Amino acid sequence: IDRPCTEGKTWDPNQGACVVKKEAPKLSPQESYYRALALLERVRGQRRALPLLENACRRGHAPACSQLGYVFKTGRHVTTDPARSLSHYGRACDLKDIPGCLGAAEHHAKALGGKADFSKALSFYEAACRLGSGTGCFRAAEAWQRGRGAKKDESRATSKFQQAVAIHERECRTQKGPSCYLLGLALRDGRGLNRSAVRAFGVCARGCE
Repeated sequence: IDRPCTEGKTWDPNQGACVVKKEAPKLSPQESYYRALALLERVRGQRRALPLLENACRRGHAPACSQLGYVFKTGRHVTTDPARSLSHYGRACDLKDIPGCLGAAEHHAKALGGKADFSKALSFYEAACRLGSGTGCFRAAEAWQRGRGAKKDESRATSKFQQAVAIHERECRTQKGPSCYLLGLALRDGRGLNRSAVRAFGVCARGCE
């Protein structure tokens, strides 16, 4: 039976009357992000995951933007799109997300979009370093040391290596493998601290545990 209700109302058979339509609560950006991650692991849930990530990213959720950067970089569930990947990584970095800054830096350093831009890569590595990324500081130090993206500057390179070492020493103690590896390289090459092959071997071994 057609139950005519005025605009903004709908028929509720349980109450036997027209009731005011209530707007369904929206998922928070964080909830959208976690739901999307779960869907990405399902064969048939992948198409539903992207809109959730895009919605969360538009609403300022940095990890969702980074995840989109990764998805479009790797072509996971979608056609590879370097331009969209870089755009999402850049957005994440603007939102102070370390993986976003590192992802954008990698795009420019490795010419994932077709042409390398070491100046922009250095800018993103510096941004990651300012946010507390040992990897960002280490890669920025290498760039300053080699003159990639800016004029060679040993003083700035040394300063960045020291920052990187301080962060990697702390992170390596909490069993972060990549940080132990980069700390091992610094010890092996004497970047930011005294060279020690023995210590380099030890921290690299710790990273493999």
